[in-house]
Amino acid sequence: MKISEKNLQDALILWRYHNVGRDILTINNSIIIGLGSYELRVADFCARLFRSGTGNQIIFTGKNGNWTTDLWGEQCIEAEIFANRVKSFIPEKDIILEKEARNIGENILFSRRLINEANLIYNNIILATKPNTTRRAYATTLALWPEVKDKLLVTSPSYNFDDILLKTNTESIISELIGDLERIIVYPDKGFQIPQEIPFQVIEAYDRLRNSGFTTHCLKA
Repeated sequence: MKISEKNLQDALILWRYHNVGRDILTINNSIIIGLGSYELRVADFCARLFRSGTGNQIIFTGKNGNWTTDLWGEQCIEAEIFANRVKSFIPEKDIILEKEARNIGENILFSRRLINEANLIYNNIILATKPNTTRRAYATTLALWPEVKDKLLVTSPSYNFDDILLKTNTESIISELIGDLERIIVYPDKGFQIPQEIPFQVIEAYDRLRNSGFTTHCLKA
């Protein structure tokens, strides 16, 4: 697909909308939930957060999906790949693997179950994911795990839209931005996310990109 300058401008509008992560320098006695994906920088970022303070633990969550099976094969487990990425820096006892989740809702629900079953005590839940997934992750967590609202911090590695375009297929990234916004629109009515305000400029960019054919990440009819 030929990608125009206008397509990129619209995609940047969506990227900025999706990116609501907070900067975090130091944490203590917290559980870091690293959402598995194709983006290994999230694993590195979780390790940095862990080492920024004391009493922290990491849950890496995720089985696999279309992106990661294309990258690492059908038998890959995202949680294991993330854990292997940081095993030289983080004690094995401080990493918990959740290896069944296939979407953000399951990432949250299955991680919550592990935390409750182990009776883990924490000051904060630190949700770490890609910058462009932070809004969706936040909205999902507050819908499915509302009791952690006052302890929840959502964050991501620090990189920008131009940087991700250098590392990943541009058409796929734009389609991901479209698909995630579609879920932000649709999922509140299903109880999967809390409602989010969506500026008109964002809706306009979404409509133009969807009409241009960036639909591979959209929900199936």
